[in-house]
Amino acid sequence: MPVGVLASAILYFKLKDIQPISRNNKNNKTNAGATIRRLVPFFIAISAYQFFRAAMKSALTLYLPTYLASRGESLWVAGISLSIIQPAGAGGVFLTGFIADKISHRTMLLILAVTSPFLMFAFVTANKVLMIPLLILLGFVVFASGPVILALVQDTNTERPAFVNGIYMTLNFTLSSVMALAVGISGDRLGLESTFQLCAWAAFLSLPFVFLLKRKA
Repeated sequence: MPVGVLASAILYFKLKDIQPISRNNKNNKTNAGATIRRLVPFFIAISAYQFFRAAMKSALTLYLPTYLASRGESLWVAGISLSIIQPAGAGGVFLTGFIADKISHRTMLLILAVTSPFLMFAFVTANKVLMIPLLILLGFVVFASGPVILALVQDTNTERPAFVNGIYMTLNFTLSSVMALAVGISGDRLGLESTFQLCAWAAFLSLPFVFLLKRKA
């Protein structure tokens, strides 16, 4: 909390003298309904992509310690697993955003859609020696799609960028919450071992939706 207050204070003093810039005359803006209708195919594609990957993301964050404990790992190893995957995810988010600007956002999403499930399968079947390296790699790719998709959202050429971003955030939070609940129910009924494998299979379903996105340089 103190760090957040300090950051807010710094931003205030840095930005308080900046004058707002009006991009367009409000009277000439496309209405919200027309904006939504035009972007329906785009939102379907990115929502489906995020939804099917959300199962793996939920499993590796909310249920990872429980899963490792059920495999016979110590509570210390189960607890430290999140300390490994989260910093790896931060590094992946940073580096993937840079790479995506070089090779195109669509290509980056395609790479993530292909590699993530295979790494998940490898992690589920890995021994103790390979578990930590695979956790690092999984952290790198599982969270990496976030900034890439956000860049696509901001690149939709709309007069209402804040509104469009709000739609994306609403869809993202809602779908992630639904998938987190589904993973929990599956874990109770099928067991976490089978659930983690199902999450990997579900991640493959995100692949077709990459091709629904327009190519961007």
